Amino acid sequence: MTKNLILILGLMILALPLMAIGDDAGTSGFSSLKIIYSARANAMAGAFTSRDDDIDVIFFNPANLGGYEANREVSSTFMSYFDGYNGGSVVYQYKRSEKSNVAVFGQFLASDEIKRTISGENGGYLDAGTYDNSDFIAGANYSYYFNEQLNVGFSGKYIQETIDDKSASAIAFDLGILHRPVNEKIRVGAAIRNIGAQLSYFTDSEYNEGMPIVYAGGISYKTDLKTRDNEADFIPSMLVSLDLSLAQGSDLTGLIGTEFQVHEQFLVRVGYKTNAGDYKNGGDNEIFSGLSTGVGFVRNNLRVDYALNSYGDLGFINQVTLKYQF
Repeated sequence: MTKNLILILGLMILALPLMAIGDDAGTSGFSSLKIIYSARANAMAGAFTSRDDDIDVIFFNPANLGGYEANREVSSTFMSYFDGYNGGSVVYQYKRSEKSNVAVFGQFLASDEIKRTISGENGGYLDAGTYDNSDFIAGANYSYYFNEQLNVGFSGKYIQETIDDKSASAIAFDLGILHRPVNEKIRVGAAIRNIGAQLSYFTDSEYNEGMPIVYAGGISYKTDLKTRDNEADFIPSMLVSLDLSLAQGSDLTGLIGTEFQVHEQFLVRVGYKTNAGDYKNGGDNEIFSGLSTGVGFVRNNLRVDYALNSYGDLGFINQVTLKYQF
C-alpha cells in the first residue's frame, strides 16, 4: 500500500502543470485567497504542504491536522501588507477524536482610506473624497487520520470582497492528502486549493472573476542534529521542506524552507521562492527578491513566530503569529 500511495502522490505532483492549464489562465479574481497567514510558514517561504505539526497547515493542506495531538489550540496572525493594507487571521482547532480534528478560521485584509479621483471636464483629475477596500474569509476544516500512512481532509470557505459600496462573494473548497512513509522523518503531501464558484458580483453584468485555484505538492524531512542520549535535555533539530506550487494564471513555483531549533525555546528559519524575478525592477531591494526569514519562541504552551518576506522592489511584508495550546 505504501508504494501505491507514493506512486499516486508522485503522479499528482507531476501532473500539477497539466491540471492548471486552461482557458482561464491569468484571469482569476478573489486574490485574497492567495494570501496565507502564518509567520512560521511564511518564514519558510510557504513550503508547508507536507507539514503536520502546526495548526496553520490547514491553509496549505487541509489533510495535515489528522491525528494532531493538541486537544485545543488557537492561532492568531497579524500582517503588515503593502500600501497601507493590513490583515490577519484567527484559527481555532479542536480534537474531535483520536483520529480526527476540526478547525474553524477567519481572515481579513483591509486598506486605509484610498484617495478617489474622477476625470475633470477640462482634462486632468479631480479629488472626490476617499474609499476603502476590504476582504473577508470564513471557513472550516476537517482532517482525518486514516491510518499510520495516510491523512485525508477538506476545507470549505466563504469569501467576500468589498470595494467602496460594491461587493462580490464566492465559496471555495480545498482537498488534500498527507502520506507518512516508513521513514518517520519524511512527510509527503498534495493539495488542491480554492475550487469554487462565485455567488455575487461587483456589477449588474455579473462578470465572473474566476477562482485562483492552486495546485501544490511537497515533501519535508526533519532530523536531529546530534545523537540522542538519556542525559540530554535538548537535542537541536533541522527541518527542510520543499514545495511545488502552481496558481491559476502563474508559472510553476518552487519553494524551499528550512527551520533550525537551536535551543529548546528558540528557532531560526529561512526560505526562498523561485518566482523572485516577478518582483525585480532594477531597484535597490531586488537582490532580496524571494527571500524570507524569521524566528520562533516557544515556552510551555505558548508560541510566538515572526516572519519577514521580501518582494523585491515592492517591499517587505511582516507577520507575527501567536499560538496557545490548552
